[in-house]
Amino acid sequence: MRGARIGAAAPRILLRPAGAPHIIDRVFRLQRGRLDTVTVLRKHPKVHWPPQWNGSCGPDAEFPAGEQGVLKKVQYLTVDPTAAARVQLRIEHDGNEFWSFVPSDDPVLLSRLYAKLKDCIGHSMCEVGSLDLDF
Repeated sequence: MRGARIGAAAPRILLRPAGAPHIIDRVFRLQRGRLDTVTVLRKHPKVHWPPQWNGSCGPDAEFPAGEQGVLKKVQYLTVDPTAAARVQLRIEHDGNEFWSFVPSDDPVLLSRLYAKLKDCIGHSMCEVGSLDLDF
């Protein structure tokens, strides 16, 4: 094929369709001359997933369980210089807004995760949980 590049880098963000079977949770790919491990967000060893959702809504409101809802906002928070950085997620579920923090003790991981999650706004949390991470 004329014009095709051999060894071109794979896409950095891959979302699997909701409900797609997860036959392989870890895959390997050769990228820029090195072997990278790719893990889906929900199986990443340094991230607690799915988040525990919080919110203030009416008494009849149903809190989302697990990966319910649609991602509406992602923030990287460094409010207090003595505290660890955090990534905050905001979702919409049944017409209500909920929020949570993605817990991790690794600030580099949180920074890279924030960069990837920004591109997932508008996607279901199930799709976000299927996000391939290579870090």
